[in-house]
Amino acid sequence: SEDYLERAVANDPDDFEAQMAMIYSRASESTALVRLNQVEESVAVLKAALSEAEALRSDHSDDERLIRVISASQRAMGEALTAQGKFEEAIPVLEQALEELDAVDALVGEDTFATRGRAIANWRLAYALSQLGQDEEAVLQYDEAIKQSGKMLARSPDDPDARSIDVMLKAEKAAPLARLGRHEEAEKALRTQLEVYTDTYLKDTSAAGPQRAVLIAHYQLADFFKTTGNKDARCAEYDKFFDFLDMMEESGTLSPQDAAARPEFEAERADCP
Repeated sequence: SEDYLERAVANDPDDFEAQMAMIYSRASESTALVRLNQVEESVAVLKAALSEAEALRSDHSDDERLIRVISASQRAMGEALTAQGKFEEAIPVLEQALEELDAVDALVGEDTFATRGRAIANWRLAYALSQLGQDEEAVLQYDEAIKQSGKMLARSPDDPDARSIDVMLKAEKAAPLARLGRHEEAEKALRTQLEVYTDTYLKDTSAAGPQRAVLIAHYQLADFFKTTGNKDARCAEYDKFFDFLDMMEESGTLSPQDAAARPEFEAERADCP
């Protein structure tokens, strides 16, 4: 536990392995805090982790494990800042995380962990740029992230994590593509996402996770057609969205958050027949 690691470091401040383990522990804790929507707490934990990691750099500048944990902490910080809507602050942090991974590659060559880390960092960077309306730059970062997810799939074609990342990246890229007028590419990405999620759902129609994935895929298509001005297609996707929403509500798998948002969803399709 972290308490044990803190005692170990207190007993021997020069114990590099214990220091590294404690920093890893804090980085992992920060990710869990973001998932629990405790973002301020996550940022505080990450600031402590990064401060401790940087303090070790002078004596261990070529230790690839240390560089990896710094990059991982910076990626987590970028995610936390993004969750707070602090997109401009997140961008340089994520760019630094990518530079740290370049240093890892220079020391030991590219490996699976660095490739995944790069995919996540490029992904978070692309999202931040997209939210700031920098769509051309966002698409470039999504392309770089998709390049990394492609490497992950080439190494492990059956890896569900790599497949999931690849599908989500391509679908999320649809938003800036649509705003740039690249509608055919955007729709193709969103429909591919829907197909993948539908296949997963059909393997276990009672599972809440796959149900919600299909629900969100239909919503994203409806939102896309809102951007393109295709009312008929938008309303058709809303119909499918509400079919799933009703089914999840009846089966008890609809989350409280989605249930609470239903009036907003209803308002969005108010002009549909």
